[in-house]
Amino acid sequence: MGEFFNPVKAIFGAGSFDVVTASMFLHHFDHDDTVRLLRSFRQIARSAVVINDLRRHRLPWAFIKIFSYVTWRRPMFRHDAPLSVLRGFTVDELTRAARGAGVEAPRIERRWPFRLVLTLPADSAA
Repeated sequence: MGEFFNPVKAIFGAGSFDVVTASMFLHHFDHDDTVRLLRSFRQIARSAVVINDLRRHRLPWAFIKIFSYVTWRRPMFRHDAPLSVLRGFTVDELTRAARGAGVEAPRIERRWPFRLVLTLPADSAA
């Protein structure tokens, strides 16, 4: 992706927000960019970062693939929805990204349906 946009340097100062959240967003980035984003989120948060994203698994992939065809969804949805599930995280991948962002013992919870919730302390709270 080349030079990565860092919101801490460009827009927000350290500790600008109490909590930084990202929902259904990080699966669009590769590992290195995910680590950079998590680091940036930790810098602009005063207390915590909360990430809600897809957990990669065969069952939701098969469901969304079938659902998109049975319900005659648009081609973009039929392509993008299953692809998003494939780009979702495993617990190990999300753990590696959190460790890369400086958190040795990240808190990761599985939530229904096939979601992972990652909670990280802010840099100042670490």
